[in-house]
Amino acid sequence: MARAYTGKTKIARCGYHGWHDWYLAANLSKDKALDGHLLPGLEPLGVPRGLTGTLHPFPYNRLDVLERIVEEQGDQLAAIVMEPVREMGPEPGFLEGVRACASRCGAVLIF
Repeated sequence: MARAYTGKTKIARCGYHGWHDWYLAANLSKDKALDGHLLPGLEPLGVPRGLTGTLHPFPYNRLDVLERIVEEQGDQLAAIVMEPVREMGPEPGFLEGVRACASRCGAVLIF
């Protein structure tokens, strides 16, 4: 929905958000890139290779990594997808910084 709304194709994400095509696309750069993510022998045959390079992961509480993604991909980011709290709480200013990154590049922020 964020892609349709913004007309952009890329997603920055933090955390696990299911085994959807857009999530798996982060691991499609090489033929064996999903090794270790999937059960042995399971092939990602239904994941379109055209999604390669459209997902940009960043670690929780690492605003510097997200800011770098926004600097490099911002005009193409449809959304930033993350949980507001993980196994730890946000460091001071982290969520505010994420909101500012989304606003700056016109991405939808999805918690």
